[in-house]
Amino acid sequence: MFLTYVLLILQMASSPAYDELQSIITCPVCFESFEGRNSKLLSCFHAFCCECLQRILDDKTRRNPLASNTLCCPVCTCPTIIPGGNCANLPAYFHVSTIQSVMKQLHVKQYKCEICESVSSKLDICCYCLQCGSAMCANCKARHDQVHPSHKLVSVSGSSIVYLMCKQHNKHVEYYCLRCMKTICNRCHINEHLNHFILDIVYDKIQTDDFGDSLKSNLQSAKEKMDKLVSTQSDFNAEIDRSRDDMENHYTSLVTKLDQQYESFCMRLQEKQDSVNERFDTYKEQVQHSIELITKIAEVCSGPVQDVAEAKLARSDQLLSDIKSQILDAKVDKPTGLIFKEGLADISLGIMVEDVDESLTGSHDQSKSEHSTLPVQLWSIPKSKIIAMSFLSEDVLIAVGHRKGIKLYTKQIEVLDPGLSGLQGADLCDISAVSSGLVIGTIEDNGSEKPGYLHALMKDANKWQHDVHGICKMPIACAVTQSLEFIVTDRQQKMYKYDKRGQQIWCRPLPPLSHAVCVDNNDRILVCHKHNVAAYDENGTEIATFSLKHDSLDLCGICVNTQNQILVGDLNSESVLLFDVEGNYIKHLIKVYGRPRRLALYGNKYLAVRLYDGSNKMSVYRLE
Repeated sequence: MFLTYVLLILQMASSPAYDELQSIITCPVCFESFEGRNSKLLSCFHAFCCECLQRILDDKTRRNPLASNTLCCPVCTCPTIIPGGNCANLPAYFHVSTIQSVMKQLHVKQYKCEICESVSSKLDICCYCLQCGSAMCANCKARHDQVHPSHKLVSVSGSSIVYLMCKQHNKHVEYYCLRCMKTICNRCHINEHLNHFILDIVYDKIQTDDFGDSLKSNLQSAKEKMDKLVSTQSDFNAEIDRSRDDMENHYTSLVTKLDQQYESFCMRLQEKQDSVNERFDTYKEQVQHSIELITKIAEVCSGPVQDVAEAKLARSDQLLSDIKSQILDAKVDKPTGLIFKEGLADISLGIMVEDVDESLTGSHDQSKSEHSTLPVQLWSIPKSKIIAMSFLSEDVLIAVGHRKGIKLYTKQIEVLDPGLSGLQGADLCDISAVSSGLVIGTIEDNGSEKPGYLHALMKDANKWQHDVHGICKMPIACAVTQSLEFIVTDRQQKMYKYDKRGQQIWCRPLPPLSHAVCVDNNDRILVCHKHNVAAYDENGTEIATFSLKHDSLDLCGICVNTQNQILVGDLNSESVLLFDVEGNYIKHLIKVYGRPRRLALYGNKYLAVRLYDGSNKMSVYRLE
């Protein structure tokens, strides 16, 4: 490679070739020629004076003693390991003498055309024939091309051409002897270097020119590929930036929506907390008032009974009269009764509320007083988390709760285990019972799009037979007919009917805001909408719509008594309302002091109400 580099420089058509050779044998540190000096070669093939390298190494060693064996090239900073920490051990730059010898042979002179020199007006040369060894003008080149069309011509810029002359024979140098490491002419080759390995300078020049043209072509192709890579990289980075901006904008939008939903949810929670706390304060005042009344009664009962003096009896009569007046004048906003909590029953003051509708008994005696019969709250379960309930018999109420499984309650509030622990963990939505069994609707995950299930439970010889049927997605209410066919409504405002084997019989659309469903004694299907009740036959065909024209209603729970009279829960008035079989309003049956969400009725005798006020409280009332 070094020889080729020297030969290429020698073929240059101007004196800068000499300057290039001079820079090769000059130290880049002190700018002195290597002639007569000790020059050393680093691992990166850059040459320097040994004295300059040793001075740089000593200065570096003083600053960092641990780096005494390594030297970075002053030109390219490539590191070189110094053997023994002495630059004298580096390899010598042995090409100095060769380059100096070549420079002495370099002869530059001005030439005119060597073919037409006899002509008085000599023309400047334009090319040089490598085979003939002659420089020629444009006119002679035309004749030369006709005679020697296969010769290789080299273009010459200007009138200067570089020749390398043989000192011994004064001939043009044509070869380079690798053994003797010197340039020779053709006569030297024949006489002294015949068996040596030589290089043809002319052929090497031709090959070098071809290789240079190929390199130029490859360089242009590489530049085009580089430009394409740069453009592709720029497009890729721009796309990444756009994607990042889109992601950031989407993230910001999501965070904003979440913050808004969080603030709205917190506001609703605070409003609910304030409302519930206000109710608690009212209930506490009522309970405190009851405690004071009971305390006064206890004082009277624990007084001296053996002393029957008229004065003491008079005072006792007066005290009892005052207590009686206070009880009669007391305004109780919420009925109380047996309060069931965690398996314990505590007795508090029982106070009856509002008139019972005598039409529930099937007869109406005008001679009786309107206040002769009152509904009585038997017991209630606060914070029960009960979702729905239904009567199995006069003595047994069955209830289901969110992930709480099934519990049975008697009139004495005894809790029975029906052996249905397999329903623990399911999200229960509704329950409906008849004398021979019951059906429970469940959801796999609350609010999910997965199918729901119907659990049909039939009682045989005091044992429960449990069958599970897959039904529609997201059921919200269910009912069972006397023939054990199942009616189900879902959150997509559809109503389904299934047989006892769980096979779908039909599916019908429902109006918006459809809630509870029940079946009357004539197997009519009643669906409670927000402001009315719709009746459907056994084929799902709508046969009537009861507008229930009474004030502004917000209906939710629904059930029927033995006379097919309709009981609905009104969220606005916090009451259970009574309507006849045609949907005509009869009266407010019970004030429940909460939003009645689910109703369950046994005949005309017992009514169970589950409130929708955050606590899911369930209460049972005796109507007869």
